[in-house]
Amino acid sequence: MKRYALIVALIVISGAIIGGTSAIAQVTVARETAVVERPTVNVRLGPRTDSDLLGQAVQGQEFPVIAKTRNWVKIHHPTYGDGWIYLPLVTIRTPPVVAPNPVVEEDNAQPETPGTVVSTSSRDWVLPVIVTVLVLVLILTIALTAGRGDQHLLHHHL
Repeated sequence: MKRYALIVALIVISGAIIGGTSAIAQVTVARETAVVERPTVNVRLGPRTDSDLLGQAVQGQEFPVIAKTRNWVKIHHPTYGDGWIYLPLVTIRTPPVVAPNPVVEEDNAQPETPGTVVSTSSRDWVLPVIVTVLVLVLILTIALTAGRGDQHLLHHHL
């Protein structure tokens, strides 16, 4: 029973280590927004012209997109809450993927300006894979050692 508890604990710890390692290569992806293109548009309760009117939005207002259908976009309005706008009356903006801290790969290269789209290296997967393999080897070694009844070796290594 102790052996299984130890294996579970090591798996949880390795998951935290692996998760922390892979966070190095993460980038932030912003949500789509709907920008009103007409002087005024109706914000409706449902995606139909006969749906109840919640209120109106004016040209230039920008709202986070929650969902889209073929002809309608569901947005979140700060006053009315979630509502629907007829899709041809707005422009959907999809922001690019932006790295929070620009990546500079050459010593003489100039850093990117903030907000510039940068690519992540194709080798970003190497470190998480190495850590994963090492942790799995450690788990298997401990499990096999504990399975042989060599409890004093297990306590000695931990």
